[in-house]
Amino acid sequence: MTFIKFMIAAAVPLILTGCGGTTADCARQDMSWRWMLEGNPGSAGDSVWVTEHKLYPTDGEGGFLSVEGAGAGEEMLCSFEGRRPAVSLLQAEDCFMFTVPAEGIRDGSFIELDATFGTDADAPSHYRFEYMDRTGWKSTGVSCSGSGDISTGAGAADTYQYTTVLGTFRVGSLPDDGLLKIRCVASDEDALKGGGTIVFADFGFVAAEIKDLGTKVPDDTLRVLMLGNSFTYFYGSPFMLKEIAWKEGLALDIRTNLKGGQTFGDHLSLSLSEKAVKEGGYDFAILQDQSQNPARFCADSVKYRTVMDNFIRLAALIREYSPDCRIILDRTWAYDGAGHGGFGDYGSFDKMLADGTSMLAGAVDRVITAPVGEAFTECRERYPEICLYYDDAKHPSEAGAYLKACVEYAVLTGKDFGPAPADCWLPEETASRLRSIARDVVIR
Repeated sequence: MTFIKFMIAAAVPLILTGCGGTTADCARQDMSWRWMLEGNPGSAGDSVWVTEHKLYPTDGEGGFLSVEGAGAGEEMLCSFEGRRPAVSLLQAEDCFMFTVPAEGIRDGSFIELDATFGTDADAPSHYRFEYMDRTGWKSTGVSCSGSGDISTGAGAADTYQYTTVLGTFRVGSLPDDGLLKIRCVASDEDALKGGGTIVFADFGFVAAEIKDLGTKVPDDTLRVLMLGNSFTYFYGSPFMLKEIAWKEGLALDIRTNLKGGQTFGDHLSLSLSEKAVKEGGYDFAILQDQSQNPARFCADSVKYRTVMDNFIRLAALIREYSPDCRIILDRTWAYDGAGHGGFGDYGSFDKMLADGTSMLAGAVDRVITAPVGEAFTECRERYPEICLYYDDAKHPSEAGAYLKACVEYAVLTGKDFGPAPADCWLPEETASRLRSIARDVVIR
């Protein structure tokens, strides 16, 4: 598939804006900005969100998220739901806006905008994505819809879904004010219900990220479906995968649904997973089951028969809409937390995960195993100073998320990394070591 055939953008109902002031106010040190919201609300920075409707990035200088009203109807309300920045009372043409310093971003550059947000049933359901050039706002031709439910209670499978956006677009001639402005506008054609709420995801999702990818056009494009849970979304591993591939000359057009704790059976019931699958036309699907399920199936394939059944059903549904799709099944990692997942030690847990994943992969044609767990084991032995785990000794750290993305890139392409790879916020030496691990366990 050539790059020209690539749908080069995705939409977001949330927008990051850098400084609303002068270029001098927006001095920065790099071309990346990230919002990853951890801790308790109530800081000085958080109060600016409530009073001035601005939210500053956790990484990167000189940018912030803001909201802007169209001037009609009730004024928007900015608040916090737990740690999640929220906006209520949106009306048609209200928007979220990102403005970031544009010095060094050349005309014709590709911009990556990734975001994770949720909407309730009363919020606007459709949004359009635009950027500002020298002549005014330009449409990217891309739209997105909200998740429709951000409640936290138990109940229906759709409860507490987020929309994940991985959008790439190319800017034309940027304004002379030294700022890149991107906005996402509530664009429902029907009358809005009013009173609805939209929120950014809190930690370990990455709430939003903007990167300048440069002007080079990728050599090729793959369309990829990703379905998983917190082992996939921690620290934005799909965002990392997309950046890694881009730096290697490969554009990934990714559609995804990620929700904590989900099994393959759960994804069969999630509306956003079903919607993503039915878009179809995928070259690859990267699937990640609940972290203990393959090991449980290996230990007792009768008791946990549904693990296999649900994988077969999900693979069949994907192939119904993408007949030529190759499926990549993540073999996840053993961890210390919860008594090594209930399997006693790293070695036992690792073996059960490896054997169980192989059993699942062998039951469906054209399934490839991504040896992420093997890479974790190799890294623990070779570079024990690199911490691959979050504080709970289970989820991936930033390094673990990057290692996962590197393994998936190597499996997708079968290729080594080039001379100018993406480090994705990690120290250069750490990123290099992790890429060497991915190279060794996949390409050998």
